[in-house]
Amino acid sequence: MKKILFIFLTFIVIVGCSNQTEAPKIDIPDETELNLSLTKFETMVSESTFPLDFGDEAWRNYQELEKNLVYRDSLYRDNDGSSLADVTSLIDTLLKKAEYEISEVDLGDGFNMVVFHYLDPTATEFYNYADLTFYFESDNLLFSAITVGPYEIRLGSVILDSELESVYVYDDLHILSNPTQFLGVATFTVNDIVVNQLNIPTASDADASSINANYLYLDGSEVITYYYINLQQVMHDFASYSIANYFQFMTDITSAQ
Repeated sequence: MKKILFIFLTFIVIVGCSNQTEAPKIDIPDETELNLSLTKFETMVSESTFPLDFGDEAWRNYQELEKNLVYRDSLYRDNDGSSLADVTSLIDTLLKKAEYEISEVDLGDGFNMVVFHYLDPTATEFYNYADLTFYFESDNLLFSAITVGPYEIRLGSVILDSELESVYVYDDLHILSNPTQFLGVATFTVNDIVVNQLNIPTASDADASSINANYLYLDGSEVITYYYINLQQVMHDFASYSIANYFQFMTDITSAQ
């Protein structure tokens, strides 16, 4: 069984942030932005994203799930979201039970985290090649994510931290010095606006002496803000840190209200 780190139960220091001096505020995007979907991340997912030949199945499944998931609003909590039974039923239409394993963490006060580990059916021991993570409040879905299992980072072609200062919309990522690599994508809603969390590796300098996991937040195509954590800190549990970073983002959003 994969060990899930209980990082969300401890104090987390976000070791870096954007150059904003106050908590981010979400502007309501126009209609064209609202119609954007996970397909905008398709160019980031390559054969090397999920090392096993069938690894991109999880990505295809996540896109299919997103067509049917309903999220409780993370700010106002005034609507019902999909239940765990709903999510499991949807996953069972895409996978055989032998192809995944479930880890569940009860966080108390009606909150829980459920991770579906995609398994290598040919392996004799537990070997996940991607995780789908879901975070619930009173059995109402607040947040979902897909994160890589085994991964490889092309150290010679990692975006620099400083380059993100010039990224204001999603398309800006495609004109940087190197192609953007992919560690995970998450989805939730704030004030009925779909927000995506995009996790990409970045380097502190040209020698890639320090690699960070950089969490960008986008409403439609516009980048709201970003946070980064040293990759060594998150590399053993991308799923848990995805939720932990979401907590940080929502703390900033709430404090700005």
